[in-house]
Amino acid sequence: MTPTGFHRSILAFSAMAGSIFAMAETPALINRIQNAALPVNRVATMEYSHNPATMLYSDSVSLSSIAVSADYSSLDRAVMEQTGTGSRLLSIGANSYRKLSKDMAVWGNASFTTGSYRNIKWSDCIDYEYVAPYVLGDDTGGNLTTQCYKFSGGIAKSVNRWTMGAQARYRAEIAYRNHDPRIKTIVSDLDVTIGASLEVADKRILGVNGGISVYNQNCDLDFYNPVNDINTYTLTGMGTYYRRFMGNTNKNSGYNSIGFSAGAQFLSTDKSGFKASVCVESYRMKQQLRNFNNITLGFTDNLTVSASASYRWNVNNRLTIEPLLTGFFSHRKGTENLFGNSTGASYDKIGSNSFYRHNRFDAAIALPIQWTAGAKTYITIAPHSSFSANEERYATPLRKTDVLHIVPGVMASLSMNRGAWLWDMAINGEYRLSHSQEPIWTDLDTTSALGACQLNNYSMLDAESCKGDIRLNVTRHMGPVALNGSIFYSLQHYRSIGNTNIAGISVGVIF
Repeated sequence: MTPTGFHRSILAFSAMAGSIFAMAETPALINRIQNAALPVNRVATMEYSHNPATMLYSDSVSLSSIAVSADYSSLDRAVMEQTGTGSRLLSIGANSYRKLSKDMAVWGNASFTTGSYRNIKWSDCIDYEYVAPYVLGDDTGGNLTTQCYKFSGGIAKSVNRWTMGAQARYRAEIAYRNHDPRIKTIVSDLDVTIGASLEVADKRILGVNGGISVYNQNCDLDFYNPVNDINTYTLTGMGTYYRRFMGNTNKNSGYNSIGFSAGAQFLSTDKSGFKASVCVESYRMKQQLRNFNNITLGFTDNLTVSASASYRWNVNNRLTIEPLLTGFFSHRKGTENLFGNSTGASYDKIGSNSFYRHNRFDAAIALPIQWTAGAKTYITIAPHSSFSANEERYATPLRKTDVLHIVPGVMASLSMNRGAWLWDMAINGEYRLSHSQEPIWTDLDTTSALGACQLNNYSMLDAESCKGDIRLNVTRHMGPVALNGSIFYSLQHYRSIGNTNIAGISVGVIF
């Protein structure tokens, strides 16, 4: 369906909603669903998800859902060639948050996703942005078929002024390509977090949490055609590679890391007033070459810091304002190991170089204003703006890019509760302004496929763009459950380059 078609659908559904005249008492389930979906409440709830102890206060009601969804994306040009030109995904998932009592809550999630990522090049693994830049890659590329399982669960229990909580998340994913070089990659990703919170004043809580993550990915390559000239490259960042280990004898690689996280929060038990949180995470990602006695060719040391602060101001019983400020910083330092002569399958490490750096800083501000337009009808306007600085550098040969973005925008939503029906509609528009320093590409062969990949990724990062989103969500109460359906469409236009189209549809039940 085209964007114009989506607008027609919105108008048609709005007309239907306005014509509904059966004003029977609204089922309690619909009230709970609407309250949880309001933009101001949805943003505030996210503040409580970092610490399993504060999840006790993330909502005052219980909701569970089961849904089937289909997602489609198509890019005229890949934003990053390592992440492809789109995807076709089908998912089924279940979510639940249950308040067993005022002192105890449990939650969980389970999902399965299958489909394909389209036209991925220069990365023979998945999770590229997490494991980069030390990956195996080739120019042939192609589609990756994926199957992904996710499970998570947690519990929070309060005793007097203290609340304790724990949660765990696990992802298992397999992806493969059915032409040479044939990729089979398997990912195992586990996160465990524990936390505590203390009520330090009336409705005010102070929380702390800590966690550990264990990540492992095994990537195997195979060539069914015994005669081929496809080379795999041991990439080291910004178009550089380790020449000694290139070719098609280096077929297998592994990526593994152990990470740690810590956070602190100042929140309220009813989402009122001032709220703030900060989280720090670090991990070391290693790349090992299986065909060369599991030598660690390179590793990255990663640090991320995220923070947010908001204040809920209930001006009166019809107007709520909740300004939100967020910040994010990430630092990635890459180290390449150097090896001397080999003895059989053994390689002696003789040194290391830290040539690669990647720093990113993001800051955003939003001002959601929620107005109660009538009985169970809410209008939200949220102007917002963000700033991003992205610097990537390789020391020898010197290569450097430095790009700044400023992205102003506005979101508007309408939520109408009409008896057994709930209608939620939202639109969002933004424009990305870009400013950059002249990139440095010392000794980069721009006529090669690898050089063209670097220039493509940079041009997409540096391009100005405009983006528009639209979403429609319809819920109908039926007996003990509510049926739900939603559609989503997003169009992003990169000036003089092309478009990115993303669409999604889901149907499910809520209870």
